[in-house]
Amino acid sequence: GLSLPWESALDTFGGLPNLLTLLAGRRGSGKSTIARNIARHLAERGEPVAMVILEDTVKNHLKQLAGDAFNFNVFHEESVKRPLTETEELKYRNALEEVQKLPIHVIDNIRTVERICSHASMMKSKHGIKSIIIDNYTQIQTSGNMRDLQQRDEHVSSSLADLATRLDINVTVICHVTQSHESEGRRIDLRDVRGYGQVVDRARFVLALDQLSADKENEPR
Repeated sequence: GLSLPWESALDTFGGLPNLLTLLAGRRGSGKSTIARNIARHLAERGEPVAMVILEDTVKNHLKQLAGDAFNFNVFHEESVKRPLTETEELKYRNALEEVQKLPIHVIDNIRTVERICSHASMMKSKHGIKSIIIDNYTQIQTSGNMRDLQQRDEHVSSSLADLATRLDINVTVICHVTQSHESEGRRIDLRDVRGYGQVVDRARFVLALDQLSADKENEPR
């Protein structure tokens, strides 16, 4: 599978497979940050990555990628309240320049699964992408008038699973856990993302993030 930035994760399951993969977790557990870390790690190893951002802009996402490089959240409440120090500004600008050189292709103007699949095919042919990361599943739309949620879920999940197989790439989709399992009293498991129906059944790999405590980093498992 594709390399991951955590040795413990590689030792456990060997990397990301060229299959439909879910990155699931509670709100605020760090799903988007983990996704950016994976993308940057792959890109730094020369593996081109596409990132489809459905709740943000390319500009903001590049800023976040740059901030991640030196553990500085440019959109954190405390960061917004004050200007960057001279040292932080220099680090940020250098990091942004480095990020923009990496083979990370960020897209924010496509929302339907049909366009996502079409764009992925083009980027595979043009850039040789090894992975496409989509943030997040609930924001993916369809070109048809699918009012039935189960029908939409079936269409979106099958399209993404087929995309991974057809292009022989990893397709990672960020998912929230169901609202009934948002409490942090226990570790999450596969049942907690069952609210997404078909996408869970079609996924062949699930990374679940647990926010263990305020002073521990989130860990995929």
